[in-house]
Amino acid sequence: MQFQVPQFIETEDKIVGPLTLRQFLYFAAAAGTAFLLFFLIELWLWLIFAALFGFIASLFAFIKIEGRPVEKMLFNAFKYYWRPRLYLWQRKRIEDKYQVEEGGEEIEEFAEKRGGAKKMIPSLEFGKIKNLWGQMLTSRKKLKREKRKPEKYVVMRKSTGEKIAMKRIDYR
Repeated sequence: MQFQVPQFIETEDKIVGPLTLRQFLYFAAAAGTAFLLFFLIELWLWLIFAALFGFIASLFAFIKIEGRPVEKMLFNAFKYYWRPRLYLWQRKRIEDKYQVEEGGEEIEEFAEKRGGAKKMIPSLEFGKIKNLWGQMLTSRKKLKREKRKPEKYVVMRKSTGEKIAMKRIDYR
């Protein structure tokens, strides 16, 4: 069996002469606006606005920046500048966060064999960001860090006899 694979699927269909529907709508909107302004303002001012609307319509209809239409680029730029941006990064010491409860010596020995506790990656907590953002905007005081309880680990044996460290979870 042979199947035809569609090609040129990213090109838009030419609907109105050499223009696609999107390009035609941009020029129609510019022409309609210029037509309404013709009856409202002086001729010399209308010529300036008509040329400006024609330039903007051709910019939106024909120009692409890195393969993306101008309206998408402007929308993404507006969205980027409108949304608040908050980037926080603080290096955390992993060793302080873990606490061994059962089999203390055994788990320390296990951690040394496996390259230390540095390989255990802590879980990230993204709660209370809105509250932190409000404190950052309205407070002049230095923000205090929340103390978290260290995570508890236990040593377990697999059926093969291999020892593994697992995080203990208390559901109470």
